[in-house]
Parts: sequence; structure tokens; C-alpha cells
Amino acid sequence: LEAIVIPEERHKRLVELNIIEQCLNLFKTGDVQRRRAETGSRPDQYECAYPRIHGMVFDPRDGILRKLPIDFKYYLKKYKNV
Repeated sequence: LEAIVIPEERHKRLVELNIIEQCLNLFKTGDVQRRRAETGSRPDQYECAYPRIHGMVFDPRDGILRKLPIDFKYYLKKYKNV
């Protein structure tokens, strides 16, 4: 964040990082993990593990809702021992 000199851009990035962190917190909860394990083990009934978590940010200046690219596998591997 300190490398971003424009305050508005720094604020945008801080919001994105906060959304990513909250998505990871939600992904780690027991209820989400149990349901994903249950649906992921039934490929005949479910096309993928559910629930699916999407991090999105809305910018009121341009009115666009943007999906953030969150690599859950990367973060889970990175923080596995924490």
C-alpha cells in the first residue's frame, strides 16, 4: 500500500484487500468447509463444490461491479500452518 502514492488508488486497493481477507475468513468457516466437502464429494449431483464464494467490489463513480480474482488454493496453501 505504501508504494501507491495516489490516495484514491491506495484507498481502492485497501478496499480490495479487505474484501479478499473477508472472503478468506468466510471460506475458512466450519459450515462452509463442511458443505463444500459434502457437495464436492458428490460429482454426480453437483457440478462443483458449493457454496462458491465470490469477492466483488462496487465503485460508485463508474457504477461497475467488479469480481476480484481470488486464488483460494494459493492462500490456503500459503497460510496452511497458521
